Amino acid sequence: MKKIIQKIFLLFLLLSTVFSLVSCASWLMPYSSSLGCRKDPASGYCGSVSQVYKQSFIDQAKVQNQ
Repeated sequence: MKKIIQKIFLLFLLLSTVFSLVSCASWLMPYSSSLGCRKDPASGYCGSVSQVYKQSFIDQAKVQNQ
């Protein structure tokens, strides 16, 4: 009987720990979860890192040709 109570207690402890970690995930994560690109309407570029990197060379070439 004592082993059953110990197993139930350990299961409860495990479940409460998992629940605490899952419910506090937003508190533990230092970054916001919004995926929208926020940029100034007059300037800026939204895209992946590789797209922005390529675009920077295109913009630089345009400036040099002017």
